[in-house]
Amino acid sequence: MFDAEPREKLRESYRTSSKEKLLADKVQRNILSKGIYTNNRGIKPESFYVLRKTRSVTVLMKLSFITNHTDLDIVLKNKKEFANAAAEAAKNI
Repeated sequence: MFDAEPREKLRESYRTSSKEKLLADKVQRNILSKGIYTNNRGIKPESFYVLRKTRSVTVLMKLSFITNHTDLDIVLKNKKEFANAAAEAAKNI
């Protein structure tokens, strides 16, 4: 059972430290500036295992709810653009 509304769009990032907040800010802004996706649910400090146990600066991005077929389609059709936007932001830290 999914807990997401089928029509809800999602793009948010999670981080744990101030360096990660800087990276998350840049990734968010870069993706938004590319015009790939417009919903911005912000950056949230979280203590997820994957963020706590990674030794490098880490940001976890959620790009869509898989229950929202339109949203999922946008992500699947633009995988390369999302990856390039995130990599470009990380490169410029």
